[in-house]
Amino acid sequence: MNWEQKGAAELKPMLDDMIRDRAGTDHEYPSSPSTDADRSSSPYDSDDDAVHAGMKRLREDDDLMHYIRCPDPPGRYADLNSEEAMIHNLKDAAIQTGSYALETLACTYGTRLFCVNVLLQNDRVYLWYYDACGFVYTESISLIEDFEKATAVIVGIACSNPAQLGALPSVISPPPSLPYPDNWPPESLKEHTVLIPNSVIATRSNTAQNLQITLKDPVFTQYILSGRRTFVYTTETQPAVQKGELIVKFSYQVSTRRKEYELVNIARKAGVTHLPTIHAWGDLWNMSDGIRQIFHDKAGAEYEDRTLRAVIYDRYLPLETLFPNSPGSIPIMAYQIMDCKH
Repeated sequence: MNWEQKGAAELKPMLDDMIRDRAGTDHEYPSSPSTDADRSSSPYDSDDDAVHAGMKRLREDDDLMHYIRCPDPPGRYADLNSEEAMIHNLKDAAIQTGSYALETLACTYGTRLFCVNVLLQNDRVYLWYYDACGFVYTESISLIEDFEKATAVIVGIACSNPAQLGALPSVISPPPSLPYPDNWPPESLKEHTVLIPNSVIATRSNTAQNLQITLKDPVFTQYILSGRRTFVYTTETQPAVQKGELIVKFSYQVSTRRKEYELVNIARKAGVTHLPTIHAWGDLWNMSDGIRQIFHDKAGAEYEDRTLRAVIYDRYLPLETLFPNSPGSIPIMAYQIMDCKH
């Protein structure tokens, strides 16, 4: 048997049950022979021929295939026909797989560059890819009609290495005590080291040099599926850029927009006060360096690219530590927020 026939043989008991449940006494489908006596009365010369004929019947039986792919709609779609219900069910499934990707990407403090999900809708298989630029999904593959291809896709995902499952590029390295792939995916990037090539160090007259930072405790992560996907860690730098506690802010910023540290410098030159102190900054990689390159090759400058940028600031006190000792600061803060909005 080939892969498709073997898969059909394994699926046959389930399909027979579905046929009986669906057809009742209205239809009769012969079961496969199981004994020598049964074989003598079978119209097929071999098991392979029987399975092949069964697959052909499944493909030609529109009512059965409609039943397999478009089950009776759930209660909230009871007033819709099967095709409309299938569309709504697919939308619901797409939202659900998106929510799983959101939890994977947004709740792990930047440990993944992208996420790949497999969506099963009846006998159809879809692949969904999510990253900071958005999402991409494939056309469906049928587990019945394209069993070999669908199986190859699932096995391929199961055999993927960390880089193929969303691990960050090599400029962010795990600690020697927790090497990949045995310790991937990690809970966070704590104790990972990041090499920022040609980082601009403000405390050294804006000189550019390679800067290595070691990430410590996670401070913040943005709960968002695509976009900037900001995440923040406390950090130590080598060489040291400043005494005292530092944090590093990572975010996937649109490449063509003005950089954050440039805006801060413009505001400082304009006399704006109470601005954060930036000690160093640098770009790590572009999304177009990876799988997104195929879209840039086709669309060129029309396709928006994003760059992961790192900016190192002083670590400031959380507001909750300020207000208990200085309650008068609350109306001042509220006024400053409203003043910024206007």
